[in-house]
Amino acid sequence: RHTLAGLKSALENGELDLAFMAKFDITKNEDLDYITVSHEDAFLVIPKNHPLAGKEGLRLEDFKDSTFITLSEDESPRLARAPMLRNFKQLRADDIGTLALWLEAGYGIAPLSGKHQLRNNPNLVFVPMPELGQSEEILVWRRDNKNPAVPVMRDEFIRAVGDK
Repeated sequence: RHTLAGLKSALENGELDLAFMAKFDITKNEDLDYITVSHEDAFLVIPKNHPLAGKEGLRLEDFKDSTFITLSEDESPRLARAPMLRNFKQLRADDIGTLALWLEAGYGIAPLSGKHQLRNNPNLVFVPMPELGQSEEILVWRRDNKNPAVPVMRDEFIRAVGDK
């Protein structure tokens, strides 16, 4: 189990052969390669007791009095630099695990992919939020990885993605 930065580091140093992750700043690393597996809508995750939980047609501006839990620049440059969140009060979590704990504890709200494991938490509500766009889910590997399973897995996912 790794943070986003931890996954990248584990791939770079050969601890992991492959990883599924949200695309973040790996394009600057010439040692890593990836394929896009899917695009996922972003949701705003709020506690089920939040005053807006259960309401429809919400927009980011409806949450102007809420604290947004975001991630550090190292963990998620996309989230840390999200222009649409600049005018909101923010609480920075060091990693995704801390962000998840703070969400569960009711310290604030956070944008996450619809596939996040917290989707199954009965104390949280995933609110559709088109303003947040989509996240790109990728399969990543080191280009010089000698494990023969890597090209097999990569090719299988390329075939699967191509079939969509």
